[in-house]
Amino acid sequence: MAKTASPALYQLIKSLSQTEKRYFKLFIQKNVGGESGSYADLFDAIDSQTDYDEVKLKSFPHLAVMKVRLEETIMWSLRDFHSGKSINVKLKADIRSIEILFDKGLLELAKRQISKSKKIAEAYEEFLPLYELLKWELRIINSQAFSAVSETELGSLYKQADDCLEKALNANQYAFFSDTVYL
Repeated sequence: MAKTASPALYQLIKSLSQTEKRYFKLFIQKNVGGESGSYADLFDAIDSQTDYDEVKLKSFPHLAVMKVRLEETIMWSLRDFHSGKSINVKLKADIRSIEILFDKGLLELAKRQISKSKKIAEAYEEFLPLYELLKWELRIINSQAFSAVSETELGSLYKQADDCLEKALNANQYAFFSDTVYL
C-alpha cells in the first residue's frame, strides 16, 4: 500500500508567524551549517504553496528525510524562540542544564542553578518541576556520599518532595472537579 503525502509539515510551516519564520531562517544559518541552504529552500518551497502538493517538491533529493529533519529543525527553533515566554519551559531548560552540570561533575554550579530554579518554581507554584529540582538536589547529596547534609536536612528535603507531589495531585483533582462541573 503506497503512503500518501502528509500535509503535517505544510500545516506547521503555515502556522508560523512572520517573526517565527524569520527567526527560523536565522536559526538554521547559525545552527545547521552546510545544510541550511537546502532546508531553507525546502521551507520556502512549502511556504509558497497555497495548497500542499508534494509532487512539486520532488526535485529535492531525499525528500522524505529532508521533511523529517526540517520538521525537527523547525520545532527546535520554535522551542528556542519561545523559551523565555513560559515559566514551565524555562524550568525544564534549567533542569536540563542541571543534568548537564551534574554529568560534568560541576556540582556546585548545579546546586546554584537548583537554588535559583527552586525559587522560581515555588513563586509560580510549579510543583512538578519543583519536585524534579528537589530530586536533583537529593541526587547531588547522594553523589557526595551524604557528607554535606544532616539527617534532619535530608528528611526535610524528602518532606518537601512529598509535599510537591501532594500539591500536584490536589491541583489535578481540583482541575478534574472543575472540568466535570463545566462538562
